[in-house]
Amino acid sequence: MSMMQEISHIERCVPAAVRRLLELPPSGQAGEAVALCALHHCLSVCNAADGLPDRRALALRGRETFSALRRRALRCEDALEVSRLLSDMHALVGELFADGRAPLADACLEVLSRLLGLAWETAARTDGGLRAALCGNLADALSATPTDASGLRPFLDATLDGWVTSQSPDGGWPGLPLETALDRIIVLNRRSFLLLDRRADAPVALAYARCRRAALSELAGSPRPSLSLASRLYTASRLGHAYPVDPSAATACLEVFRKVLERAGTGTPEWTLAAGYVADGWCEEELEQAEAEWEEAGMPA
Repeated sequence: MSMMQEISHIERCVPAAVRRLLELPPSGQAGEAVALCALHHCLSVCNAADGLPDRRALALRGRETFSALRRRALRCEDALEVSRLLSDMHALVGELFADGRAPLADACLEVLSRLLGLAWETAARTDGGLRAALCGNLADALSATPTDASGLRPFLDATLDGWVTSQSPDGGWPGLPLETALDRIIVLNRRSFLLLDRRADAPVALAYARCRRAALSELAGSPRPSLSLASRLYTASRLGHAYPVDPSAATACLEVFRKVLERAGTGTPEWTLAAGYVADGWCEEELEQAEAEWEEAGMPA
């Protein structure tokens, strides 16, 4: 154990929903991969807490979840859901299996091929939510392999460049649903750090500032805030790169997730999604605490 790990301890109570999520069998539901990636990253820095598996056990759970995601993707007929499943598969490969990713990367390409069969005709014709989702998957695939296995890098770049040139002066996309606008921001930002293409950082930051205001207003003004909108804003707020990480927006979203956990049945799709993001938020707090301990001890973060 390193000195850094000895100094950093996870001492505060692990949220009950996070413990419960890990007790449930792997299902491939939205939120499960979010939690596993966050916990694995957190435990690479901090000591394990009572009630949490160690990194080896998390990796085993990750493989089981990856298999569940793949099975669901290969039988699902909903292109948007297949896109989400593939995104979670890529996230698990990148965080948990960086040293042995080749067979898993092949499985991701298998699912990408199926997704293209389901989505390409619509995504190529209509620049809506499905195209944004597909572009996210393409960015993941291109970052995972040295070559453009799909042959669609030109499509990805042309689409993202088109998003930038079609922005209004205040950074928005007139008439585009807010959730789709956030999806575009997330994909543009991921191109910046996954593919090392930072040419659109300034327009992305402008778009995020506009969508952030609109999303926070909508979440605050609704008696039953949209879990889908909160999950997108949370993801965008945590990315950084093209704009600073946004803790205040993330905190507002975490309040939405906690309220969902209070009303939703354990193990339901909305409960699992909310629990995954609560796990991510808790891990971020633990990492911030660890960094503060390192600074106090005079160690580099």
